[in-house]
Amino acid sequence: MLIDDSSSSNLYHKIMMEDAGMDIDSCVTEFISSTKAKSYLEELYNADKLSDFPDVILLDINIPVINGWDMVQFIEELNIPNLKTKIFMVSNSRSPLDLDKAKTYSIIEDILEKHVEEAFFTKLQSDHTAMQTNS
Repeated sequence: MLIDDSSSSNLYHKIMMEDAGMDIDSCVTEFISSTKAKSYLEELYNADKLSDFPDVILLDINIPVINGWDMVQFIEELNIPNLKTKIFMVSNSRSPLDLDKAKTYSIIEDILEKHVEEAFFTKLQSDHTAMQTNS
């Protein structure tokens, strides 16, 4: 899932995903509105479709209305048992303050500097494939 108020950032990341061999039509949902992204996740939760929760979320820290930190807090407060979602926050910089804050949330994997390159998505896909094989 991509949550970024910049449609050009979402487009760039989708191109990098395709270049990494991902089938984005079947596996990527994108939002430029944090409120719509939150509503979508709430719908999955309320409909008990937890298996449809995204495996990975690329989440802009500085998104209007519901910023990235508030979105992470919302997801954690859902208290979904065995939630496997990994969140990668994206920002224009890897601020030490943001890195320290990220450590306080168990579902945040890392903070990545925009724009995330193809190599990240290649590794992500490889890790996901390996995890599926070992399940």
